[in-house]
Amino acid sequence: MVTDYKQSISDLAASVKKESLADFERAYHRKSCLTKLTLSLGIVGGAADCFNKAAEDPATPKDQVATDKAKSDSYTKLKDKLSHYRDALKSTEVGKDAKTLIEKIDLTG
Repeated sequence: MVTDYKQSISDLAASVKKESLADFERAYHRKSCLTKLTLSLGIVGGAADCFNKAAEDPATPKDQVATDKAKSDSYTKLKDKLSHYRDALKSTEVGKDAKTLIEKIDLTG
């Protein structure tokens, strides 16, 4: 699910790059991106919490703890990125600035 949302946001950013400002505003891509970022935050946060709880559970096999911690850290970093993009997009009032911000979204790495 996390991968699907990351891909969806990346696809939207790629589409926005190809559009004119008028097309961007007419297609409501700003609201669409905000919605996707908000939903992704919930999903990624939930996944990070699950991996964190699994890593802290005494019943978790030792070899699995490191993997769970790594995944939790990875999802926490992704959550921070998503939160940054969402907050920046929310605070942007000008359509051109919103378009530029969406074009710069990078969820790789």
